Amino acid sequence: MLNGITENNFALPMIDLAQLSEGENHAAFYHNLRTISRDSGFFYLRGHDFSPADFAQIFANSQAFFALTAQQKQQIAMVNSAQFRGYSQVAAEYTQQKPDHREQIDIGAELEALALQADNPAYYRLQGPNQWPAALPDFKQQVLAYVDKARALSIELLRHFLIALEQPADALDELISEQTPAHLFKLIHYPASQAEQRQGVGAHKDSGILTLLIQDQVGGLQVKTENG
Repeated sequence: MLNGITENNFALPMIDLAQLSEGENHAAFYHNLRTISRDSGFFYLRGHDFSPADFAQIFANSQAFFALTAQQKQQIAMVNSAQFRGYSQVAAEYTQQKPDHREQIDIGAELEALALQADNPAYYRLQGPNQWPAALPDFKQQVLAYVDKARALSIELLRHFLIALEQPADALDELISEQTPAHLFKLIHYPASQAEQRQGVGAHKDSGILTLLIQDQVGGLQVKTENG
């Protein structure tokens, strides 16, 4: 996590990338990363290049989008996108057969859609353009700048994981295409809910290789451990 919470007095461990540039024991850093990833699978991350201004900007973008009218948000509803990009309203998604009390916008790599052939794998259709809110002219540029920075950090962190596993840092580079990246970015809003709407989003595991998270000061994320 780039910013986070604690759960039931269990403080998430910390990984500090700055340790790699301070002449400290790199072997100890990678041992710590390997142990934490195995034991909790979740940690706070510091020593990255994101600034408080970066976080303030993306929160401002998020707040501006979710403050739009329902009609404005529905103009870029996910159902309009062959690439499954765009806006999903509250209760549009279910986790463990219960509706999620959240709304969100899904944003992927901004690419041209592929000209598909009949024998192409189904996942080829996932490449393509995003949907952007017409009411927020600066939203696209600012969000994509944040996503580019998050992608760079994700690749850096992936390479550190590989070193921690005693593999070459570039062992998965063939999966990281600069021409056709396949990351997914979400802005999520959890509206205030009543007692009967306790599930913001149910317990789940994310797809993909790794996830970077940042949340505001309201908190709410819970991390399930083997002992919890």
